[in-house]
Amino acid sequence: GMDETSDSPLTVVPNPTKGMVAVALPAHSGGQLTLTDLSGRLVMQQQVEDGVSRLDLNLSMFTNGTYLLNFRSGSTSVTRRVVVQH
Repeated sequence: GMDETSDSPLTVVPNPTKGMVAVALPAHSGGQLTLTDLSGRLVMQQQVEDGVSRLDLNLSMFTNGTYLLNFRSGSTSVTRRVVVQH
């Protein structure tokens, strides 16, 4: 449901980014992080271990534009827009 993530949403800083971002995750139960472009193409996928609440990602290899970062853990799914701007 929506309630589980309201107090600790998925956050991405800085945004827009030139490359490096710090991602704060809404759940501590592990899950999967995916990054897709606006056409729906999967450009990155990463498993998140149990207990991990923060990840550093390097998006510098991606072209300028808007991407959708999604974190899925069990029945919880949260998506944030991330802008890459070199």
